[in-house]
Amino acid sequence: MNILDTVNQITRSFDQVESIVQALPFAVVLTNEKNEILYHNEMFEQMLGKKEIAYLLLQPLKLLLNQESLEFIQIGMNLHTEINGNPYVVRKEAAYVHGEKHYLYVFSSVEQLEQLLNINREKSVLQETVMEYAYDGNAIIEENESTKNEFKEQNKALFNLQDIIGDSSSLIKVKQETEKVALSDSSILLIGESGTGKELFAHSIHHASKRSSSSFVKVNCAGVPADLLATELFGSGYGEGSATATRISKVEAADGGTLFLDEIDELPLHIQVKLLDFLQETEVQNVGSSVTKKLGVRIVAATNKGLEDLVEEGEFSLDLYNRLNGVSIQIPNLIERKRDLTILVNHFIHKFNSLMQKQVKRLSKEAEEKLYQYQWPGNIRELESVLERAVNLVEGDLIEVTHLPDKLLTTTLNPIVPLADLIEKTEREALLTAIDQANGNRSKAAQLLNVSRTTFYEKLTKYDLV
Repeated sequence: MNILDTVNQITRSFDQVESIVQALPFAVVLTNEKNEILYHNEMFEQMLGKKEIAYLLLQPLKLLLNQESLEFIQIGMNLHTEINGNPYVVRKEAAYVHGEKHYLYVFSSVEQLEQLLNINREKSVLQETVMEYAYDGNAIIEENESTKNEFKEQNKALFNLQDIIGDSSSLIKVKQETEKVALSDSSILLIGESGTGKELFAHSIHHASKRSSSSFVKVNCAGVPADLLATELFGSGYGEGSATATRISKVEAADGGTLFLDEIDELPLHIQVKLLDFLQETEVQNVGSSVTKKLGVRIVAATNKGLEDLVEEGEFSLDLYNRLNGVSIQIPNLIERKRDLTILVNHFIHKFNSLMQKQVKRLSKEAEEKLYQYQWPGNIRELESVLERAVNLVEGDLIEVTHLPDKLLTTTLNPIVPLADLIEKTEREALLTAIDQANGNRSKAAQLLNVSRTTFYEKLTKYDLV
């Protein structure tokens, strides 16, 4: 069944109430048993800033959201309600997109969505039922004793070292280092330019560790407003016993597993102090609470900036830096592993062929040359974007230069100068400089160049400088 058939089959089953779902002011998603997207409303498209149905449908929800760099603030929260005496549980999630909070409601089966929507076709009833959970601070949110286990099941490492593609020597070396350090419980600092795949390495570390059966929890330190970040990481003791107290903090959710702090350089100083305390004491005290909890969490942090410079500027804690930098891994950029370019190109062509139902086979020789000439400041993420654009534009099976963005077409390689010519040019310039500094005294010029008078005069003759 192709994507359009999937859309038609799903929408036909509740065509009379689809207008209600489309009118809701928050995202609604229907997934199958593999957590692949079968249906979504327009608010979900707006949330991601994408309009291509083919891009969104049949993608794993969690993988798609990770690709879109959405920072979850609530994951797997169960909303229990009754409509006409029938119990229903809908998964509620929320994420920050460009600093704005969005709600996402996930239905796990066609039947569940059909039943909920068909109970009453009056728009007002459905609106009131779901809107209560979205905007009423006193909404009844029920979280049973298995919340942590549910969270754990939903937050597994998505990638392992085999998913990091390439066979260049620099990449192989880093993968070998990663495999070794993953076995310990030491904190790890991943250092690399934007787009080099630091998050893939973080997932791989968790997957290869003794903690792989427990949660892998990601926090983008730049993606959550500073005034909320401390509570997100360490929880809140306010309102204990109320619905708002049922949400667990990130460090608690990662207990027994791995907490991945992406863009650690964006962590505010007052939260750096609290994180350092947590690393030293391995216990957490919720904001506003006197209760202390002992936890076992491994920290993996990532940065694309020089933390040493931030330490010198007083923007990053030296103690926290030393604590995190016990084991550091430098992720190579794409220029350092250009041997992997062909492998990565083939991988992304295959990926976008599947998503767009295309039959692209390869790049033309001229287009391939342009890819090798380009310096790739955005690294693998930029390469993926370029190839997504190209596969979108191509009509046949060959990606031509015309399918590449202009920034690649204006790139030219520096001309290769023969080594002999380069040596001669350098020697001639050295002779002239020495004679000038010796005020024309050639014996002194020879001494400055640390060569004998015989060799000096031979060089002068060779370059016609006598």
